[in-house]
Amino acid sequence: LDGQELYEAYHLKDYDNALSMVPTSALSRLDLTTGAFPASYGDRMGAILDMSTVIPSQPRRFRFSVSVLDAQVETAGQRGERLSWLVSGRRGATDLAGRLFGEEDPGYWDLFAKVGDQLTPGQSVRGNGLHSADRLGFEEVKNGELRRLDTEYDSSYLWLTHQAVLSDALFVDTALSTSRIDRD
Repeated sequence: LDGQELYEAYHLKDYDNALSMVPTSALSRLDLTTGAFPASYGDRMGAILDMSTVIPSQPRRFRFSVSVLDAQVETAGQRGERLSWLVSGRRGATDLAGRLFGEEDPGYWDLFAKVGDQLTPGQSVRGNGLHSADRLGFEEVKNGELRRLDTEYDSSYLWLTHQAVLSDALFVDTALSTSRIDRD
């Protein structure tokens, strides 16, 4: 996502990774490579999904949406010619649509933020952050035996990139990132 490798990039992990933790409204491009990977992708064997987020071009935009699976709030915009931002937060509604899952109670939410500054015509800096959380609670009594399942999954990514065009033949792309994945 915007140059950052995501690990376990899905919600509802107990349901075969049913949903992406990256909101589709924030995406401008998806490239799927299913074989013959270039060296820049390292030791990958299956497939690569390269995602790029939108670069806001309007002064300011606010969006609120509700669907069967989630509710989302998003703001994006541009201030002057240099500064741009995109912030998107979603809360899953699967726990509210309980009949689909029976006694199970899955829930999830995520937050994505991106701020960019065009320092000069040939130089830019961008900061990105992505956090997602999933919870599932399930309890069942069968033949006098209690069966209980409680799972929690948290993923956090924070990355800063600097891009500079130094000449017609020299482009420098620098990235600093940290990731944290928690399972319980």
